[in-house]
Amino acid sequence: MLSTLLSKDMVSQTKKKELESNYKIKCLMQVKIVTMKNYIDFAE
Repeated sequence: MLSTLLSKDMVSQTKKKELESNYKIKCLMQVKIVTMKNYIDFAE
């Protein structure tokens, strides 16, 4: 799942579709925002 979120090779819409279909995660926010938040949390 993290590889999907952090992938630079996928556009946001593709990430969202993969998360919803492969991991059964309903994306209500843009993936890009979630990815940046997770990256900031990880960096701290």
